Amino acid sequence: MIDPIPARKDADITVRNSADFSTGSPVAVREPIAIEHIGAHLQKFGYDIKIIAQGSKTNEQLAQMATDYAPQIVGLSMHSTYLCSHTLDLAARIKTQLGSTPIVVGGYHPSGYFDLALDKNVDYIVIGEGEETMRQVLDMVARCENAKNVNGVAYLNGSEVMVNPPQPRLDFALLPWAMRDEEILRDSKCTPLAYPAPPGQVSAAQIAYSRGCPHLCGFCASPLIWGSKLSYREPKDVVDEILHLQEKFGTNFLFFNDLSFNVNKERANALCREMIKRVDGVSWFAYATIHGMDYETARMMRDAGCTRLGFGIESVLDPTLAKIKPKQHFEDIERVLRMTSNLGMLNRCYMLIGWPWESRETLDETAKRIKNLAMDQLRLSFVIPFPGTKFYEEQKHRIVVPFEEFSGDKPVMPSDHLNMEELKTAATGLFSSFYGSGEYNAHVDEKVRQRPHLKNSFEYFFDYLKKHGIVS
Repeated sequence: MIDPIPARKDADITVRNSADFSTGSPVAVREPIAIEHIGAHLQKFGYDIKIIAQGSKTNEQLAQMATDYAPQIVGLSMHSTYLCSHTLDLAARIKTQLGSTPIVVGGYHPSGYFDLALDKNVDYIVIGEGEETMRQVLDMVARCENAKNVNGVAYLNGSEVMVNPPQPRLDFALLPWAMRDEEILRDSKCTPLAYPAPPGQVSAAQIAYSRGCPHLCGFCASPLIWGSKLSYREPKDVVDEILHLQEKFGTNFLFFNDLSFNVNKERANALCREMIKRVDGVSWFAYATIHGMDYETARMMRDAGCTRLGFGIESVLDPTLAKIKPKQHFEDIERVLRMTSNLGMLNRCYMLIGWPWESRETLDETAKRIKNLAMDQLRLSFVIPFPGTKFYEEQKHRIVVPFEEFSGDKPVMPSDHLNMEELKTAATGLFSSFYGSGEYNAHVDEKVRQRPHLKNSFEYFFDYLKKHGIVS
């Protein structure tokens, strides 16, 4: 199984080639946790699994590695529409080398766009959660059977795309720990702003306490995989895995990839209590919701080692929030960012622009408001109608960019008031003006004064911003 995230070496970390520094897009390469979970599940049933993370390897090198391994089947992870072109190129290269060897593709984009099965180099699409579906696909191929009896797959039958019934959701607590590789973990970092700073991180690992999200935002692709059901592991099992990572790989930083760590306060606090009791020397990062965050939970997370939080604030304008995230309000964003910052945690805020109603006035007001937030790092994305989402069905008539060119770093549709070039220019200006503002710099100065241990983290971050021309 291959995780196709192209990357390059940049100083002491491996950096995604797809990163757009002008909008703060993700730059770090992390372990391919999704296929590591699938691999572990397949191993349990006796299959010999090889996981290859792309890192700095080219598609040509990956295809050659797959050929050398001579697998009976190849699985490719396409976790986003952004990787559509890249993954299909990789599939074509592998097909050229391996001929009739079946290629299976899974992830968010394939789970929302079944016509991917029309590509001559894709044999099967895994829809949704992949562990059990992939096992059944392997069993089917081994027995030379037809895919009609395998739930959770799409495939081409003649000229017709067949979509089988969905696979039932799994009990996350019953799955084995992810199948990890020391070489892959060695290159894994959480960047560019984190504590400890990236040079001080060792084998930064991904881990999950839960799967799923109950909010079902119309613009989000997560329901394509998880639906609305949450499935949790036991706190003891999570901490056992953390201690294993620490002992075997020296891991001192974790990324909890739960879609919303604090969506269930009682469960979040239960895990934090277990970590406080048993874990020492491991910092971690988690995604959290604004409207579900209170002081008790934030303090508990901090005491358990959380040094960085990610908030999907999406917008700072209440009229926009009322349309896309009605439980959230600007005053809540202000309060939670200030509260968690005062607790000494770093925060990364994810914002979306380019909504159909976006205008020069909404962008100017956005730029004005974000400067006064206790925000440490900004990730600015253009809203993308991902195939299979409600937002896609509503806005697909606007899209003027093919899937192969989708990216959160550039618009794929104009708004009612601004063309795509105007949107891109506005985004770059908004991003730079935030980091160059006196308000932001005063916030950082005060935070470092109160929390001197964060000095190295911000120094690394500002060197990164300067290196890529974001600030002078």
